[in-house]
Amino acid sequence: MVGCYFPITVRLIVLLTLGLLAKSENCKKLSYCSCQKENGDIIDLQQFGSRVFQAYKNSAIYKWLPCAQMECMNTSQTLCKFIVISPTVQYPNNLGSIESVHFTVVGGTVNLNYKDPTGNTQSTVSLVCSEEKETTFQHIQNITIFNYQKYFFQLQSKQFCSSHSLSTGSIICIVFFCVLVLYLVLGVVINIFARHKSGCDAVPNANSWKSLGDFVRDGFTFTLTKCGKLNKRKEYNEI
Repeated sequence: MVGCYFPITVRLIVLLTLGLLAKSENCKKLSYCSCQKENGDIIDLQQFGSRVFQAYKNSAIYKWLPCAQMECMNTSQTLCKFIVISPTVQYPNNLGSIESVHFTVVGGTVNLNYKDPTGNTQSTVSLVCSEEKETTFQHIQNITIFNYQKYFFQLQSKQFCSSHSLSTGSIICIVFFCVLVLYLVLGVVINIFARHKSGCDAVPNANSWKSLGDFVRDGFTFTLTKCGKLNKRKEYNEI
């Protein structure tokens, strides 16, 4: 039986298409402490009111006020580190202003990213699903490279557990694969039993897929060749 071979460019096109369909999820910013995910779920930290979340690590106290600001180093900030010198003396350190917040989604987890006015300190608070009744705020780690500092925190709550509804990207991927499988299965069945084709010819529009790969390859070759000649040309030839 003759083996089926499709040019490498066809495979690259398929992979690129799948990559675009499976794009990362976003969370559209609604306010300084709320955003809306692609599946319609709204993450809103206003449900915690004016609660100041606190985390303790070594001799430092980390305080976070998601929807407002607090006094920190003679300025109003949303995330602040207090180094405890004594029971009555605490030295504040600005970890992020509320105006700098932007939302990202990594692996389904919503992150609030902050930076201080100098840009030398950045902080990320990850909103993590937890089935525990009590909401907890934790300092995970901090990284220092010369004058740059990066802090990582987690706010764990059952309020952040997914509603299990599908995102727009997931729906597009499901529809795409269903249509693709249906197209291939019906095409192969029709070609084998109705048109009496076999082997590579049984694939629907096999020649078109092969030609597409050749056309893309030729197009890239032509473009690169012509661009290379134009870059090397010193002067125009007379007509």
